Amino acid sequence: MKIGMSLTSSYPTSLDSRVIMENLVEEVKLMAQLGFDSLSLGDHHLTPNHYVQVLPAISSLSSISGNMQLLPLFLLPFYNPILLAEQLATLDVISGGRITVINALGYDAAAFTAFQTTQRARVSRFIETFEIMRLLWERDAVTYKGRHYSFDAPISLNPKPVSRPLLMWIAGGAEPAIQRAARLGDGWAIVPGWTPDLVKKGIQFYRDSLA
Repeated sequence: MKIGMSLTSSYPTSLDSRVIMENLVEEVKLMAQLGFDSLSLGDHHLTPNHYVQVLPAISSLSSISGNMQLLPLFLLPFYNPILLAEQLATLDVISGGRITVINALGYDAAAFTAFQTTQRARVSRFIETFEIMRLLWERDAVTYKGRHYSFDAPISLNPKPVSRPLLMWIAGGAEPAIQRAARLGDGWAIVPGWTPDLVKKGIQFYRDSLA
């Protein structure tokens, strides 16, 4: 059995924002000392509270995380797939191949409006972003034709990730999300707060979807 922890960076705005990273650093140092196997950090945008962004935060924490696997979560519909693929490949190089990416849809209507997209398009944007990133990590010349992203001239990404493959999990509690995890991903990330009974049913549904 392997043990990991999902860390929060959500703090009230009344608190000095520098305390967020100070607390995260102390938590990660303690986790490394205690022999934890992994740490994850979530992704939210335009929150009324302090919420540090996952990519720079986990990049900073990687240097003090020992041998722990690093599991940053991204709400994929909000990201450019080429830029995120480059950044994650570099992060995997920095960490020595310790990255597993968790991918989710997002749900905040205000955030979708601010990012000039829609909740209705989130699934198609998610799938295209997911596919493009994986192609860029695994191939030397990539073309793509999609609804949101298209490039006819071949493009390539360097450096490639150290991890071959760089694992991509998909998070979500709804049945379509679990089915996407089975169809596209390398694993399914369970929704926080589920009861043991829901976890058991979700795992069974995921395994059935793999068949």
